Amino acid sequence: MAPQNKFTGFPSGKVSFTPVPDPFFTDLLTQVDDLAELKVILYLLWALNQREGDIRYLAKTEMQDDKTWLSSFSQDEADAKRLLEAGIQKAVQRGAVFLLHVDGSKDEYYLVNTPRSRSLLEAYQEGKWQPGMEKFLPVGLDLVKPNVFKLYEQNIGALTPMMAEYLKAAENDYPLEWIEEAFRIAVVNNVRKWNYIQAILRSWQERGRDDENRRDTQEGYRKYLEGEYARFIEH
Repeated sequence: MAPQNKFTGFPSGKVSFTPVPDPFFTDLLTQVDDLAELKVILYLLWALNQREGDIRYLAKTEMQDDKTWLSSFSQDEADAKRLLEAGIQKAVQRGAVFLLHVDGSKDEYYLVNTPRSRSLLEAYQEGKWQPGMEKFLPVGLDLVKPNVFKLYEQNIGALTPMMAEYLKAAENDYPLEWIEEAFRIAVVNNVRKWNYIQAILRSWQERGRDDENRRDTQEGYRKYLEGEYARFIEH
């Protein structure tokens, strides 16, 4: 069965990277046999890389509050939290992740098993440190996905107040994934104009958008240079 959402490829231009230690691939990856566990480990590697300073950990509530990531387990929130919990437990049992629980706290804290985390674990066990006192900036997949304003500024140009109103309306009218793809089509076809992007979005809204058969390639996008879209292009 084909996946419902097809990955359209890593974007060009400046993107952030998350360092993953080689032993993850040579040792840990060959042991992990559960998708939820794998998601937990990879998410922690990514999330803790977003943190600053020598002390880095993630609370369970932070994982649960990241609705974009949580929904990848299941569209049902209760089921998603159950699968997340199962994945966490397996990662802890395998030794890939450390669990810290402070007496009196309703939350739990997690660290990836690295030399720095082992030092923190030792300090925790000796009563020299405990999690929950640090002030971290929030982390989550929702916070790094580009919004429509960033898409416009990165791919078209400076944002004016009038253009901001148009973009706000588009966010209300169309799914963000549609807007992202319409911008991608404009970039691939080198037609960096909002009215061109808007025409694509309106077409999908009026006629439907075939997610399963659509080809996410330059060749597949070429059709947006012809017909009704041609009037938005200056040759």
